[in-house]
Amino acid sequence: MVKVLLVTHSFPYPEHKDGVAKINYNLLANRNGYIADLLTVDDSGHKGIEGVKIEYIPFIEPPTKAELLWRWLTSTYPINVIKYERYMDLLVRKLEELHKNYDIVHLSSPFFAGLHSKASKELQRKLMLFPIDSVSLNKERMLEKERSIKKWAVTGIELFKYRRFERLNYANYRKTVFVSDVDSDYVKRLNPAIEAESIPNGVDISYFKSCGNIEEEPFSLVFTGDLSYPPNEDAVRFFIEEVRPLIMKRIPLKLYVVGKRPKEWLRELDSEDIVVTGFVEDIKGYIERAGAYISPLRFGSGIKNKVLEAMSMSKVVIGTPISFEGIEIKNGRNCIVVESNPAKMAAKVVEVLSDQKRCEHIQRAARKLIEKSYSWSGITKRYAELYERCMKECRTEKARESQ
Repeated sequence: MVKVLLVTHSFPYPEHKDGVAKINYNLLANRNGYIADLLTVDDSGHKGIEGVKIEYIPFIEPPTKAELLWRWLTSTYPINVIKYERYMDLLVRKLEELHKNYDIVHLSSPFFAGLHSKASKELQRKLMLFPIDSVSLNKERMLEKERSIKKWAVTGIELFKYRRFERLNYANYRKTVFVSDVDSDYVKRLNPAIEAESIPNGVDISYFKSCGNIEEEPFSLVFTGDLSYPPNEDAVRFFIEEVRPLIMKRIPLKLYVVGKRPKEWLRELDSEDIVVTGFVEDIKGYIERAGAYISPLRFGSGIKNKVLEAMSMSKVVIGTPISFEGIEIKNGRNCIVVESNPAKMAAKVVEVLSDQKRCEHIQRAARKLIEKSYSWSGITKRYAELYERCMKECRTEKARESQ
């Protein structure tokens, strides 16, 4: 069986802290056809994962804001790559020590992509990069929607730097794996030499399952996600300011905005009609209570965990094309796809909430799709197949060189 060392920039627990943690945690907790251990930055508050050996590199204080700004202004690197530069030498030394015990080294961060050039040839063979999403694609879409001139300029510089970073570094790896074909196709256009492919995220289908013990509120919608994340904040603002008023002219509407770190402007809107919860331990109850799930994303990249979770709970998800990227959906059969046009989105919401009986087939089909194609056991099996394939390539390469 393939032995994998998963390398992350933070401990992937609790699972809900961000989308990357969710993927990394489930790769470790739901191993299916491979053995996996973890190398991460020291986290004294961590909890163990059954059957997983955990190795650490020590935590290093991050640079000050002034140091970070100066380095960003004088470097070709994007800001988050600069933040993690401080770990690179320690990480390489630790990997040179550990990699002999593993067949594959899975780097689960775009910010570690520069590591390849510092590694020995033996370690380079085993390295696979999992950036999750294309940051360039995310920045490109963000730039199109940015209102502030200052933020537009900063985003434009970051886009230029990330394109260069992805183009030059990702081609060094045997495989660079994303969660969506849209992202993998995008980086291949940046550099055709990049060996990119995609494996989607999964869902814990036994957890994200409708229990039927919470009464559904008619004429209600729910949105979930980290509300400090620009695509999520933009989506909520767009819906509240431009879509919701059109809906309210035709039907009453209660909106649940569920997620950590809402900005002040959003917290001020908390009321009987717009419920802003902040962080909650369990989002399931809010999803089950709502008449439908809304995902009005206008930019972003990668597959959307929150959409998978809502579909797993047999909810009608009304979302933009970006919301469903990487998910093999069929519009009108297992979800509702609508442009980020206020009038069109409002009309779809009114249609769904006014006659939910007509949408029962969508609810059932959404759950069936997740069970069939997006359970974590099925997704980790696909990772196992990729690991196995790359391990064989590695060994063939080594044997050929020794002849």
